[in-house]
Amino acid sequence: MIENELRQLISKAKACLTDLCPYTTHVAQLALEDMIQQAEAAVAQDENDKNDESGVLPFTTKREFGNWHWNKEDACQFAKKRYTMASVWFEPGKVYSTYGLEDALAWFQTQDLRKSLVASEIDENSYVNQSGKFELSMAETCEYYEKICREFLSNVTYGDSIGQYSKSAGEALLQALNQLTKIREENEKNIADNSVNMDDITANPNDTTAIAKALAACLNALWDLRTSRVLRSKIGLESGGNLLLSAAQMEEIRHKIESDPLTKGQYEQIKALADSASLEQRKSAYSALFATSDNYEQLNREFVIETSAGNRPSFAVPKGTVSASFALRLPREDNERDGLGNIQVWNIGLKASEGENIYLDIETANSLEVNERETAVCKVTLCNKTSDHEAVWTYDKEILLRDDAIYTVMFDAKQDGKLKKGMQIELTFFDKEGNKLGTREENFNRKSWLYVKKYNLYTQCDAICYWYTKDTSYAEKSKIEMLHFLDDFCQGAHYWLRYNERPEGSDAYGGVQGGRILFTIAVAYSMIRDSGVWNKEEKDRFYGLVSYMLRYLADLRDRTLLTKERAQRGSSNWQTDMHIGSAAIMMAIPDFPNRKLWMYNSEAVLRAQLDYKLNADGSWPESPRYHFASLEHFSLYARLWERESGENWFISRNANMPGLIDMFRYPLYTQTPPYAYFNDSIATPPFGDHKLGNGTEFALYGLYCDQVAQYDRDTAQKMYATWCRANKPVKGFWGESVTLENLMYSSTLQGEANTPASLELTSCAAFPNSGIYVFRDHFGTSQENYLAVMSSQKRIGHGHKDQGAFIYYYHCIPVIMDSGIEGYFEASTPWHICSYSHAVMQFEAPPHGPIKKTSGFINLSAGTYSLERGWNDGPDCSKVTQLCLDDKNDSCESISMEIKNQKGCGVQHRNITIDHSAETVTVQDTVTDFSDNVLFNLPILAKSAVQNENEILADGYYGVKIKITIHSNTESVVIESGRATPMAPGANDHTDLLYLRIKAKAEDGVAITIAPYEAN
Repeated sequence: MIENELRQLISKAKACLTDLCPYTTHVAQLALEDMIQQAEAAVAQDENDKNDESGVLPFTTKREFGNWHWNKEDACQFAKKRYTMASVWFEPGKVYSTYGLEDALAWFQTQDLRKSLVASEIDENSYVNQSGKFELSMAETCEYYEKICREFLSNVTYGDSIGQYSKSAGEALLQALNQLTKIREENEKNIADNSVNMDDITANPNDTTAIAKALAACLNALWDLRTSRVLRSKIGLESGGNLLLSAAQMEEIRHKIESDPLTKGQYEQIKALADSASLEQRKSAYSALFATSDNYEQLNREFVIETSAGNRPSFAVPKGTVSASFALRLPREDNERDGLGNIQVWNIGLKASEGENIYLDIETANSLEVNERETAVCKVTLCNKTSDHEAVWTYDKEILLRDDAIYTVMFDAKQDGKLKKGMQIELTFFDKEGNKLGTREENFNRKSWLYVKKYNLYTQCDAICYWYTKDTSYAEKSKIEMLHFLDDFCQGAHYWLRYNERPEGSDAYGGVQGGRILFTIAVAYSMIRDSGVWNKEEKDRFYGLVSYMLRYLADLRDRTLLTKERAQRGSSNWQTDMHIGSAAIMMAIPDFPNRKLWMYNSEAVLRAQLDYKLNADGSWPESPRYHFASLEHFSLYARLWERESGENWFISRNANMPGLIDMFRYPLYTQTPPYAYFNDSIATPPFGDHKLGNGTEFALYGLYCDQVAQYDRDTAQKMYATWCRANKPVKGFWGESVTLENLMYSSTLQGEANTPASLELTSCAAFPNSGIYVFRDHFGTSQENYLAVMSSQKRIGHGHKDQGAFIYYYHCIPVIMDSGIEGYFEASTPWHICSYSHAVMQFEAPPHGPIKKTSGFINLSAGTYSLERGWNDGPDCSKVTQLCLDDKNDSCESISMEIKNQKGCGVQHRNITIDHSAETVTVQDTVTDFSDNVLFNLPILAKSAVQNENEILADGYYGVKIKITIHSNTESVVIESGRATPMAPGANDHTDLLYLRIKAKAEDGVAITIAPYEAN
């Protein structure tokens, strides 16, 4: 029985804690003690009292995600072992691990300082090569820890100002180090005198024991010194200030609200959001969490109820499918006599990877008695009065499908509670003769509940309005929204921790979201903390919810003693956000238990990520979209950490390492020309998981140019000029963004940087780690031409199979474009990721057996899309072999790349040349060590295209024509359409690119010239 197992584990952990106490650090002991307390709470839960959760769950369970159940056995299992994405103890190749008392005990046993460190803990190569199982010597282990201590000492200053340390704590560490040195020297002397192996603890265990005790004392002294640092949050908030800004800075914002049109407009929007609901409405909604039963009659009358069906799994249809039927069924077990027996469904359709999405015409369909017609929207209502009835709705029209496409069912639904079995979704597939080829069934059982996803935005808006007006009703409302939102989020987090999957398909409860949310909550809480609206019960509840969130995002295992490589190993942008949120909330709650351990653990991981993961050229090792996401959150943390500790993360601490300013520089030089479809705004090249847009990513530049100007005025001026070229975007209002930042936009650089002299861009190859090479001419004019090429020497996170791909703007109009990505839960995702959708060459795939088509809930790979069409996807990296740049941009520039076939023999040699005078781009592909066919893909942004022998004439947008000349022999030439994100006039939910596909023999290669021109 799991309860007995957990009780035995608790006893074992306590015994281990006692035994290893002299040889482990206080911090390591805290981590184990924390999990022992969690386990003891689980076994103390009263099985018979359904209302007594004994502090195990500090939130309600109204959402009933999945097959919800929670009892003492569940609580014990959760305390023993659950899933986690907290850094940094992942297994190789995995983005998650497990944690609980069992894992905490196993980790604690490795913290015994009588044991030497394992090589892989401090050496990346040992880890990568799986050769790090061997232990270091005891001398090497001591030297490793001593180095950490002495390096820390060398970087501290003593005093009482923000960021300074206690001199007595520093002296204590020096004394402990001296004692350790003395014991080690005595031990070495004894070894020399007695010819004893220093690392053989069986020979003289007392020697190692003494060293371990002295080492533990050193590391404890190091922790005491670290935590002696003077932090602003410990001093206390000044009246009118908050976590992010001082009282004086807030008064400057008050003045800007009254005098600056941009800031005034932002505040007016904030106030409108705050005033969208009354305090009484928020109180009433919050009280629903604690009702013994759900009164849907009242809930539907008073509140907005969430009706999203969430994300659904994608699926492939049988070969030969041309049509399908669609039906909804409510099983007889779900009936009103025995409980809930009805559900409403509307906006029914299928998302498609190819062509248009499909929307079922419910309004004109013969939907019998289960169709409810309303003036606003037509809904299908399934209702079983008793178990003698089983409601079925069948769509009476043929649904035309393609057998080479992937589909995802989409709809909205409302069910006032949890069904016993849930609604069945049934699709039947037919061939052109009407023969049945197969079926697909899905289940839906998602309880509709109060829509609170925007509460983390509203709580910030109310907090800001409280600051501006001093009206405590805003603070009261902010508090309730904060508590209500955290209660909801913790329920989703709990499901993820238990099952390692999204609750009912919702992506809103991930660790990324949790970290961002905690940061926003931290800022809002700091603005209302001293407002007088918190009673003890509410504060305790808030602390309990925060505590649960922390354990979702992190844990108390010590990261501060790890190497930088080890501290960030296996981490990604997920852990960035998770640790930023954890750190921020701890700065906002100065009396939270063990808050400095949470905070310094996060600081260690974040510093390691910035120092170790950030590329030397300032690019983040992921796609441009994630570069901006990381830059946004690192910058926010850096601003907060500088205010908290006085430490500056914007400039590099090491001349050989990049800092945050370098992250701002990189997109400056890769920005695209302004494009008419996006209101003449610039953007960034949509390589990888990114999409062409209206430059909203540059909202950060207007927000941080003042900060950057303190250290690098030239870069700051370029940032301001770029912000202006993007039409001065401001961060959108949403809950995962810090709303206070919308009132912090630049004013000091205004009028000084928006000049041609401040930003003059030419061709650029300064960011090889990003994989993006840019060739341009006539910058800043309507005649600007822009070519961006992708060739990365290492795999890029969230990248696509696009090595050698390129995009091309002619006179600020894109003519060759990347499809971008529509989302991770779309049927089209494998299409966007695979090579078949990019401007690349593909090698023919060898003969193969049956292919299991791409399907599933979340798509993060290229799947089998290319292979189904007979071609291999390209590799994740390539090599630039030659680069010819001319600073004057008055002649030809070129790039040559070597791209290997990742599925066997064959090497592609691609040369791309831009002729600035002729305004043409020539692409030449030659192939070696391969004898089969190759496929050349070219995505053209055009309304139509026709072939005339070896020429393709395309009708582009905004008066641009495109002539493409094929210079090489071909086996076939085809023009077909493919989905892209909206990027041209007439787009609804997507734009269709026209794909030129040239099939050729490998020995012939492919050579083309792209020659756009303006129509007369």
